[in-house]
Amino acid sequence: MNSLLGLETARLILRKYQKEDAAFVVDIMGDADFIRYIGDRNIHDEATAISQVIEPAFQSYDELGIGMLMVIDKATQTPIGLAGMLKRDFLPHPDIGYAFSSAFRGKGFAFEATQGLMETAKAVNLSDTISAIVDPDNVSSIRLLEKLGFAFISDSVEGTKSPTHLFTKDL
Repeated sequence: MNSLLGLETARLILRKYQKEDAAFVVDIMGDADFIRYIGDRNIHDEATAISQVIEPAFQSYDELGIGMLMVIDKATQTPIGLAGMLKRDFLPHPDIGYAFSSAFRGKGFAFEATQGLMETAKAVNLSDTISAIVDPDNVSSIRLLEKLGFAFISDSVEGTKSPTHLFTKDL
């Protein structure tokens, strides 16, 4: 059964982080586009990935029933990205987030993963509305949000670097 802590789509498996995912987390968070559009999280080694990304995700899973997940290509069992829902203090609704390795961008994986998350969020009655924040220069992410049916709300979000675009979608 699909939940916001594990689901499958036609080509993907989205599952909770495991400590063994630390090397992948280091790689993806060190990607130039990740740093440019999401920010430098200073995740440069596996120990930091575990303490700053993976263990806090475990807490989110337990306390909120949501969090970032590993995205795995079903055919190859290869980790290709991260996607999930977060509860941010500065947003009134859960926030969808995603990041994919450069080799797997532009192949529809981000759309498939986020669409699966949105469908599951609706099925489990997570919230009436889902938010998304995005760097205004990240044209591909803005296009993805629009394809998913998100609407532009604001070009600034208190609590984030400025400018940051806010999008929402009613479920």
